[in-house]
Amino acid sequence: MNIATKTGIAIGPLSAVLLLSACGPTTSASGSSSPSGAPPAPASAASSPSPGAATAGATASASASPPPGAATAGAVPGQHSSCDASQLKLEDGVGGGPGTDADGRAEANFNLVNSGSSPCDTAGFPGVDLIGIDKATGKQMRFSLQRSGSQGNPTVTVSGSNTASFGILYAASVKSSTEFDATEMIMTPPNTYTPMTHKFASPLKIELLGGNPNAEVGPVGSGGHN
Repeated sequence: MNIATKTGIAIGPLSAVLLLSACGPTTSASGSSSPSGAPPAPASAASSPSPGAATAGATASASASPPPGAATAGAVPGQHSSCDASQLKLEDGVGGGPGTDADGRAEANFNLVNSGSSPCDTAGFPGVDLIGIDKATGKQMRFSLQRSGSQGNPTVTVSGSNTASFGILYAASVKSSTEFDATEMIMTPPNTYTPMTHKFASPLKIELLGGNPNAEVGPVGSGGHN
């Protein structure tokens, strides 16, 4: 009986040690300890994104360059909203013959007339594509025109009898093997994205140079060529 009593006394402290060890504080992988059951501490700082990664809600800092002939995007520095296709009529102006400019090119002029009820402003280059026939192959072709010179001209308010105009400068064809007969134009007013279609009263017979029409479009200006 005495032996059994001593054995029970020896086991008691060991059990207590094991019980206290199970209920004691736990240690995290980083070496810091927190009481069992306590909520984790919030992160002190958000991790930084990797170089080149986009942040949520952010937009791209640079957009792709428009193709040649595309309309210039952005606000016109005038008193009214930008003239768009719904407000405009595109009409033929009086074109010049060969030798109009210093390079001996012809010019076809076009007027932008306000068909809406409110004035609008326009400035810069229209986007112009020409559609027509390659005389050598008989195939229909479409070309986007490059811009001629710098913008230069001030903002034009288009309202009532006050129209805006622009011109296409081109080298007139002298032989059918290198001739492009442009029959219509797809024109996007400056600073807008909606195009307008205009059929020419008679084809523009343009020289093909390196497979492309030898033609450029100029910026809009005030006072249409009526």
